[in-house]
Amino acid sequence: MTEYSGFAKQLPNAIIEDAQSGDRAAMEAIYRQYANPCFSLANRITGNKEAAQDIVHIVFVKVMKNIGKFDYSGSFAGWFRQIAVNESIAYLKSHHKYIDDTEFEEDLVMYEQHLNANSQFETRWWEACKDLSTLTQKLSEQARAVLILHEIEGYSHQEIAALFGKSESFSKQSLARTLQRLKRLSSIKEL
Repeated sequence: MTEYSGFAKQLPNAIIEDAQSGDRAAMEAIYRQYANPCFSLANRITGNKEAAQDIVHIVFVKVMKNIGKFDYSGSFAGWFRQIAVNESIAYLKSHHKYIDDTEFEEDLVMYEQHLNANSQFETRWWEACKDLSTLTQKLSEQARAVLILHEIEGYSHQEIAALFGKSESFSKQSLARTLQRLKRLSSIKEL
C-alpha cells in the first residue's frame, strides 16, 4: 500500500525557490507533486472531470505566475491547495445559480440539533453509504462543494461562507440540507 502524498506532502524549499527563479525542472516537480491532488479536489468539488481538468490548468498557471509572491509564512501545499479551492468555487459560481441563503431557516435549527446529538460521520446512515462518489454525484454542485469543503477538507462554515460570498448560515443550511439528502439517498435501494 502506498502512502497518500497529495497536499500532505511538502516539497523542499529549494524546489520552490528554484521555481521562483524560473527553473523549469522545479516547476515540473511542483506539477508532478500537485497535479493529481489538485484534480481530485477540483473533481470532488465540481463533480465534473472536464471542469476539473480545466481547473488544474488554471491553478497551475496562477501558481506559476504568482509563485514569487509565496512568502513561506505557511506551507506551500496549503497555499497551493487554497488556490485550487478558490478556482473550484469560482468555477461553480460562474456556471451555476445558487439558492438564496435566507431560505430554509428550519434547516439551520435541524443542523444545530444534529451537531448537538453527534458527528455527521458517526451516524448509522453514513455507514450505509457504500459508494460516496455515486451519492455525491446526485447532489447539486453547491451542496457537493459545501460537503466536501466542510467534511473532507476541514473548512469551517465561516471559511466556506467567505468563499461563496455568503453568510455563515448559508454554509450551515446547505450542509444540513445536504446531509438530509444523503440520508434519504442512502436509504434508497437502487442508486
